[in-house]
Amino acid sequence: MKYRIGLLLLVLVPILAQAQEVRELGRARVTDLSTGNYHDSAVLGDRPGVYFAGKMITYGAPIDRIEYDANFTVGGQTYNISDDADTLWWTRNGAQYQMWSRYTDEEYPVVFLRRAPDYQIVTIEGEQWYVPNYDRATIVRIQDGNLVYDLDYRGIE
Repeated sequence: MKYRIGLLLLVLVPILAQAQEVRELGRARVTDLSTGNYHDSAVLGDRPGVYFAGKMITYGAPIDRIEYDANFTVGGQTYNISDDADTLWWTRNGAQYQMWSRYTDEEYPVVFLRRAPDYQIVTIEGEQWYVPNYDRATIVRIQDGNLVYDLDYRGIE
């Protein structure tokens, strides 16, 4: 009997488990379409009054749910964006996902400008090797009204 339960657990765990990837915000850029002004944390650097933080968690492969948040403060002005959204559809190459917000009950696109995995396959002298990716960036673009957020999330070790 206990062997049957063990076998059942071995079968159910992969079915119930969902791929999850967590990344921390490594760079933030906010563009105000109404004024044309933008702020980029990489350009501003480590100045007084500049602060940014956030994370992104994706579930599934292809992604069926995204949780993200980003905080970007520049000289007293704070930009915040946050959501927990489900995928409605995605493009074939995985560059754009159409999401449904669990917070606002609205539909909107999330565009992946770049998605780099934690590991990659490289060929060295005819042999393939599975090695850590030197730059594990996942860059997403999200528009919220007149604000466009380009959020560069990095892998968590």
